[in-house]
Amino acid sequence: CWMLKEEKSQLAHYIINIGLLVVVVSSGAVMLFLVVREIRNRPDWKKIHVAFLSIWGLTCLFGTTWGLGFLNFGP
Repeated sequence: CWMLKEEKSQLAHYIINIGLLVVVVSSGAVMLFLVVREIRNRPDWKKIHVAFLSIWGLTCLFGTTWGLGFLNFGP
C-alpha cells in the first residue's frame, strides 16, 4: 500500500478523502438547489410542499452517510 505511516502520505490521504467528500456534498447541494428552484416555480407549490420536505430529508440523510463514510478512517 502506498499509504504508509509517513506524514506526507497521510497528508495526501486526507486531501484525497476530504476532496472527494467536498465534491460529493457540493454536487448534492447544487442538485438540491436546482430541484428546489424548479419546484418553487410551479403553480401548484402548495400541493407539493410535502415532496420538497421529502427531498430535503433524503438530501440530509445521504449527505450524513457520505460524510460519515469518508471521515471514518484511521488506524
